[in-house]
Amino acid sequence: MVAQIEPEGAVRACSERLSIWPYRYEDLVAQLRSVGLTVQSTTFDPESDGYLVVASRDQARGTSEPAP
Repeated sequence: MVAQIEPEGAVRACSERLSIWPYRYEDLVAQLRSVGLTVQSTTFDPESDGYLVVASRDQARGTSEPAP
């Protein structure tokens, strides 16, 4: 699910159920960083079959991945 907050405050959401996870976690984080997004939270666990990543454009430069 992708949710985007519009300038007037409305939330636009789009979702698609994937039968596979096309990205390794490390690759996904690198792709997010490359477009200026910072991981805010994640459920990633190498022992789990799936995970959730929440990323946003952060005005302040910080770390690109939350501390474990």
